[in-house]
Amino acid sequence: MRAPARYTIYVLGGGLVYWLFFKIAPWIDAKPIAALPSDVSAPNWAQSFSISHGSYGFHKHGTLSDEPIIFSIHVAVMLFILAFMAFVNWKHGKH
Repeated sequence: MRAPARYTIYVLGGGLVYWLFFKIAPWIDAKPIAALPSDVSAPNWAQSFSISHGSYGFHKHGTLSDEPIIFSIHVAVMLFILAFMAFVNWKHGKH
């Protein structure tokens, strides 16, 4: 494999892993809307929330216990991309 193709794989794969990480990170700390304090109102579309640096963030996705398969698929795709990038580096990076 030529170096430009390998570098393209690294850039695209790294970008996808970066995007997936920030897509799954809110799931880790998400709490159900039912656990929201009574003095805080949630938007109608919110299924979960998290607290970061004292402010509430609302999410369209549920919690890990609500959507374990979707979360697992996101993590598996991210790990596959990382493994593929490691394989490309191992197989074709020795020059």
